[in-house]
Amino acid sequence: MFIVEDSDNDISNKVRIRTFNFGSDDLEERGFNFIWEENTEFFLSVVEDEINDFIQDCYIEDRNQTEPDIKYLNEINYPSAKELFNSHPEYFLRLVSDYQDLVTHPFFSNPYINADSLTSGFAMSTLDSMAIKENTITFSGKGFYFPKKLESN
Repeated sequence: MFIVEDSDNDISNKVRIRTFNFGSDDLEERGFNFIWEENTEFFLSVVEDEINDFIQDCYIEDRNQTEPDIKYLNEINYPSAKELFNSHPEYFLRLVSDYQDLVTHPFFSNPYINADSLTSGFAMSTLDSMAIKENTITFSGKGFYFPKKLESN
């Protein structure tokens, strides 16, 4: 479910991502807060491969370095995405916070470079907070409508 503050309709099929913080200079002027919620089981099924590939790349790269890039992954022995989520949710959220593309790319595409471009929709610009509670993962942030949403007279 993806809800923007000025609406109570789920617009999941109209959301795209853009390079985070791109256009942030006018986010205060034309930006809207959003809440994105997913069932954790469904969420993991979508992002698991992307996160597993990333963790595996970290493991391989860290073996060739004197110090790991992401120390907590090394400390907990480079777990799978599911194991990280279930056994170390604080590290899962930290990873997702630091590497937001791991979760946004599997769910949303870029409206400016993909063949399935939308002519209108909502572009996420920031992912500011995230939390896991029971069977739901929740994200909040700011974004903007494209093309620019016209003000009602």
